[in-house]
Amino acid sequence: MNREDLIALAAETLGCTGQTAAGKWLYHDPATGWWIVTDDDMEELGALLNAMPEDANAAVATWCDPDAGTTATEVDISLMFEFATSATDLDVLLRKANADGDVVTWLVLAHARADVREAIRLNEEMQAEPLATRPRTRSEMADDHRWDPDYSDDFFSRDREGTW
Repeated sequence: MNREDLIALAAETLGCTGQTAAGKWLYHDPATGWWIVTDDDMEELGALLNAMPEDANAAVATWCDPDAGTTATEVDISLMFEFATSATDLDVLLRKANADGDVVTWLVLAHARADVREAIRLNEEMQAEPLATRPRTRSEMADDHRWDPDYSDDFFSRDREGTW
């Protein structure tokens, strides 16, 4: 199989929803979320799938193994669009991402729009709740150590005798 055929096999197996001319692919794994993958990684997956046609799940598992060297990058849509509100025009953001050459944002806005809207809705919902009724974010906890100024209640900090 040639490179294009291997990439097409990988894209079909992963259910890729978007591709750019820059050689980036977007796919959604139901168990782990959204991922950006390069053409080179797609070719590697295609080669594994071609070598193991009877067991696509094993080929994908081998490819996903941290030791395999795959450079797939997880996309945290909630964090990417933390700044956005329900009033944000996503089409304007899409055009800006295209103009700026921001491949990841463009792919996500072009192919995962429903998930972007849901992330924005959830982010707004969390921001609207008073702190007392929702879990505090890491940044909120980092900004306020009045509750434990010497970190004495921190499980990983030293105890009062200075030992671990």
